[in-house]
Amino acid sequence: MNIEFKELPNNSFTRMGISSDIVKSIIIDNITVGIVYLSDVMDEGIYIEWFEFLDAFQGKKLLRPVLNSLYAEYGKLYFEACDDLVKKYDHIGAIKGEHDEDREMTSYVYAA
Repeated sequence: MNIEFKELPNNSFTRMGISSDIVKSIIIDNITVGIVYLSDVMDEGIYIEWFEFLDAFQGKKLLRPVLNSLYAEYGKLYFEACDDLVKKYDHIGAIKGEHDEDREMTSYVYAA
């Protein structure tokens, strides 16, 4: 499986109101399978603002390989997930951080 990330130019891509420094398409074996919005976190890694696979590629066990590729490129990955996704991120080995009861979000760090 060959995983690549292609940065999308800011002037040709609508960011859907998501604040981020970088927007990249996720490409596996020359097929675009999703999109990721990233923001810099000093020198220690990168924060994932938004991450989504296209419908046809959801549930295909691509999450761990894609996160591993992002980790290889940026170092530690920081993100938050809603309570509905906690089992998924626990299963792939993400380190659980604080839980915000009001927003129903849990923070994570992923370090393959």
